[in-house]
Amino acid sequence: MEKVAAWIWYMATMSSDAHQQAVDSVSKRNKACEVQPEHLVSLEPIHNLLRAMNDPFEAASRIAPLMDEIPVLVARCERRLLRHSPYAEWRSTAHLLSLIGNRGLESELLSLLEDLTNLKMDVEERAREQSGT
Repeated sequence: MEKVAAWIWYMATMSSDAHQQAVDSVSKRNKACEVQPEHLVSLEPIHNLLRAMNDPFEAASRIAPLMDEIPVLVARCERRLLRHSPYAEWRSTAHLLSLIGNRGLESELLSLLEDLTNLKMDVEERAREQSGT
């Protein structure tokens, strides 16, 4: 409840320009989190990340570069962190990973895979409709 009150106070004290910049920033971040058909082209980075995450002794310093190959996942992890801690700051993807933890990453990756699956079904359905079968 304190976070909500702090956010309301922060938004109320912002100038209209600063408020608009905050709204624009959230809109850009949400757009970066959306899956696009071009994300379906190469799933190899996701496979590499899954293999690394399967190793319980794998360090964040090895997982972070694999995350960087999947910008939509990084954007979702950033959004997750900012939902829980609106004033959080991070210096790198490894730092972001340490802040959201493995469970946070797993949750965002699962959500991403679900969205990619739904997108693939939609793309295939549109292709069938266009071909007339």
